[in-house]
Amino acid sequence: KTASLAIADKEHADRLQKEIVKVRAEAETKADRLTQEVGQLQFQLKEKEMAASGIKRQFKDYEIALETSNTEIEVQRELINELRNRLLLALNAGTASAAGT
Repeated sequence: KTASLAIADKEHADRLQKEIVKVRAEAETKADRLTQEVGQLQFQLKEKEMAASGIKRQFKDYEIALETSNTEIEVQRELINELRNRLLLALNAGTASAAGT
């Protein structure tokens, strides 16, 4: 009877050992897969960060272009006002001279 208990214990120990090996292998496979997924996610994050950085640079370029355009518009307005004032002066001088004053 003791020998059969010893055999049963040995068989049970063997089954447990096989189960441990199986569970360990599954855990390592899952860990490898998760490591790969994390690597892929880190790569995607890096790509998105680079894209965001490019968009920020492009936005800054647009801001600079807008500021430049606004400055050019202001310069053109000043020039138009100056030309209008000269024209009014010339018209007034022409009208005064035509009126004989």
